[in-house]
Amino acid sequence: AALATRSPAWLLAAAACGLTGALALLGFFGVLLQRLHRSAQWAELATMDLQLAGTSALVCGASQGLGFAIAETLALEGCRVGLLARNAAKLEAHVADFAQRGLAAVALPADMGNWLSLAAALQRFGTPSILVNNSGGPPPVDVTAVDPNLWRQQFEIMVLNQMRLTEAVLPAMRQARFGRILSVASTSIVEPIPVLAVSN
Repeated sequence: AALATRSPAWLLAAAACGLTGALALLGFFGVLLQRLHRSAQWAELATMDLQLAGTSALVCGASQGLGFAIAETLALEGCRVGLLARNAAKLEAHVADFAQRGLAAVALPADMGNWLSLAAALQRFGTPSILVNNSGGPPPVDVTAVDPNLWRQQFEIMVLNQMRLTEAVLPAMRQARFGRILSVASTSIVEPIPVLAVSN
């Protein structure tokens, strides 16, 4: 990571390899950062107090990847974290691991494409101080060959149900005079990426 910050060589390599190479490099650095995050050295360096102790956070898409990294970081900051995703087994394993480290977490199996399951998860967890809207990305597809059902499904997952969650938690946040809502999205909303028509 230190070499990457001192030299633009990895950027040149990404350009030479094209989109596939760039994604591979980004994936490599993502894994590297995740390993650093979990290391004792990182724990010693991360001394900033975000003053989140006693708050709660509902993190969507929290079974793996960026969603899990966000959930873990918030838990380390003292948040009671709701881990929301479809994979119940992964969520339970994460909650057990968190408990061993003295971190508070709740497994909330739910589907971002199913509002009833999301509403039930929210009711079980309670209104969070922090909401992280996040979901897995849609499959690669050319813009001229998107099945109408895929458009509908992904709109539910990536837009409609995230807005519903936001609207559901806002009243209590306003009453408490504290709340944070974060929405994780693809860079393709700024610059289109080939074959990711739905994300674009």
